[in-house]
Amino acid sequence: MINKIPKYLNLSAALFILLSCSAYNAEDQDFKKVINERFSEPEEIVLKEIYRSVEKVKHPYNITFGSDGTVYFLGYRSDHIHVFDQNTLSFKDIKVSPEGGIISSLSTSGNDLIISCAESRSVFIQTGPDEFEKIELENGLPENIIELPGGYYFGSFRASTAGRDETYFAFDLKMTDRSFNTERLLSSYFDSFLSGNTDPETTVFPFVRNSITNTLFVAISSDKYYKILAYNDNLKAKYMIANELETVSFTKDETERLNKMSELFRMPPFRKKQKDIIEDMHIDMHGRLWVRRASDADIYGTDSTLIDIFGTDGRYIKTVIINGISRIERIGLNGNRLFVANPFGSSIRIYEFDYKILFGDGK
Repeated sequence: MINKIPKYLNLSAALFILLSCSAYNAEDQDFKKVINERFSEPEEIVLKEIYRSVEKVKHPYNITFGSDGTVYFLGYRSDHIHVFDQNTLSFKDIKVSPEGGIISSLSTSGNDLIISCAESRSVFIQTGPDEFEKIELENGLPENIIELPGGYYFGSFRASTAGRDETYFAFDLKMTDRSFNTERLLSSYFDSFLSGNTDPETTVFPFVRNSITNTLFVAISSDKYYKILAYNDNLKAKYMIANELETVSFTKDETERLNKMSELFRMPPFRKKQKDIIEDMHIDMHGRLWVRRASDADIYGTDSTLIDIFGTDGRYIKTVIINGISRIERIGLNGNRLFVANPFGSSIRIYEFDYKILFGDGK
């Protein structure tokens, strides 16, 4: 979500997921493999709905959490951010873009916001309650970033300038300094908007950081491999989570739905046949890794989500299925709450679950 993204293509990186041709640069690091040869049949997670709204946020596609638990929702092509209070279960504020332009992406650093605006090629870093520092960038505008110890950022950046007359785009997954100068490039992606391989229902460069174990997890986006690389905060190899799984194909109904979306946003017909196996990742309050995995709609239906859960050592624990959450919906995990945003239904739902019931140990 950076630089001159065409208005007719900008469903943002959260909605354009551009992964299939990613080139990973592991620099021949020695990853200790944590092989999980068999996944169990999924068990249904028990959820209690505690909040639901429709049209409070138009086309929400970005869920971001502050360190104090404040929740920020960003809608597609919006110039403001909706702030949600978990204590009162209500929207308490609306933060307007610092210069009034369309907000391309939103990240947090502690409780401070990091706002990217593609049209002005600028990043705004919050320095006070209503104060922002502006950084202008020709290329490399942040899409989804996190803060690392030592004054660094890590995440996905748009490396191209996608103007209305351009058909190619590029993304980098990298570590930068506080001024967004590249310190370490981990992966790159390059493709054409016309390829038909753009999957609008998954996440660009799935990654997440475990602040309990100081481990950074990066998924290899592939329709053939289930691999997650674990790094320390200096991007040195720790271990690799790996498994052998069968490929998952899009069903006829799913392909038809994606073609309708392509038509709506004036994109080429959807041609991708297999789903990327790893779609997103989250860390729960006890440091476990939750991996949203591609599910076979012929088996589990189109309104179900599969989550593989791993311990802090990378060992597989179990797989859960969440019924009623479709592939297009964005999810966020904070404490014992699961947040769900539907970008096309303009709905937001919040559920609670019991860790003791889920894991049997109260954790």
